[in-house]
Amino acid sequence: MRQMCSLALTIDPRDGQQILLLTNAEETRTIPISVTLSDAHNINLALSSLSTFRPLTHELMVNLVSQLGQTFACVEIDLGGDGAFFATIKIKQAGSRSQDKVISLIANPADAIVVAIRARVPIFVSEQVMATSVSLNKSTDEVERKQFKQFVETLKASDFKIEGLSNPTENELMS
Repeated sequence: MRQMCSLALTIDPRDGQQILLLTNAEETRTIPISVTLSDAHNINLALSSLSTFRPLTHELMVNLVSQLGQTFACVEIDLGGDGAFFATIKIKQAGSRSQDKVISLIANPADAIVVAIRARVPIFVSEQVMATSVSLNKSTDEVERKQFKQFVETLKASDFKIEGLSNPTENELMS
């Protein structure tokens, strides 16, 4: 597993799709993850450390775990057999240093990332997920920086399809 250190949200100007970008500590690789508008909103609230009048689900989860005397350990993002990303939220039982005392909850990556931001715990990705990353050439050359900025601004979710996988229809997603 590799730790990802920075997050950014961008919008595909062609279709309005929200894209979450996770970047490694060296800022040499980024992983684009397509998220819903609601996910992007929740991520933005968490990144901005903003709270709502009433706690949202992610804040409720963080508060609940804390009230139960537990702590979040980390969030891990992996690639499932169907090629879709999934996340695991790791929760340590109070006073435990043993791996046996870690609770693992499977989650949607966007939800897990919001929890990680709110709980201030690291986000890790598997080597399989890193294999889907895009190289960021750390050049000081202004032309290359502009080219990368243009690349990010023109990203769309369909640019990152995995060969051999079919995309679900909207009706399949709703069921």
